[in-house]
Amino acid sequence: MKEKAKAKSYAKIIWFGEHSVVYEKPAIALPLYNVDVHTSITTNTNGQTIECRYFDGPVNEMTDNLKGIRVLIHELLTIFNALDLNFHLKIESKIPSERGMGSSAATAVAIVRVFFNLFDVPLSRDRLLKLADIEEKITHGNPSGLDTATASSETPVWFIRNRVNHQIAINLPRPSLVIADSGIKAKPVKPFQWSTIDWLTSRNWQRFN
Repeated sequence: MKEKAKAKSYAKIIWFGEHSVVYEKPAIALPLYNVDVHTSITTNTNGQTIECRYFDGPVNEMTDNLKGIRVLIHELLTIFNALDLNFHLKIESKIPSERGMGSSAATAVAIVRVFFNLFDVPLSRDRLLKLADIEEKITHGNPSGLDTATASSETPVWFIRNRVNHQIAINLPRPSLVIADSGIKAKPVKPFQWSTIDWLTSRNWQRFN
């Protein structure tokens, strides 16, 4: 086990198939590489504490709105037989909440990754998604799985609930995707868009304005 570790994940935007993806219709979603979540963990501390924009303190005192994260952390500690591990987990997110950009899913993905990095254990994509889904089911009840699939991906995702989860390459000359924020918070069933993104090419196909 390492003394400290880091991990990250991405925001997502659904290009095609917004909401209908919940009902097993096809969707294409894009990870937004520069709208991300970074997690860092250190074991050179006392107790089990977490620091994020919603809470700063002992994990066992986290409020009910963060129950998904609390349960996920407990599951990860159980997996590694480390329920008494001293750690401080810091979560830094650029993703706005309640905008349909997968904030909770990206957080879950980054948490799973940072614990596996800490224990220096290989993590398959399937296992990552199953573990992140623990938090998503508590937070959203009936998630399609698209958010975690995209938050954990380095490429766009072609997705059909319970059937298809493929990472795909999309090569277009210089298309642009405009995402605008109404300023109104919404649950995932509402349409939403945020800021402006120029879709460029290859691994760095985005510029966030």
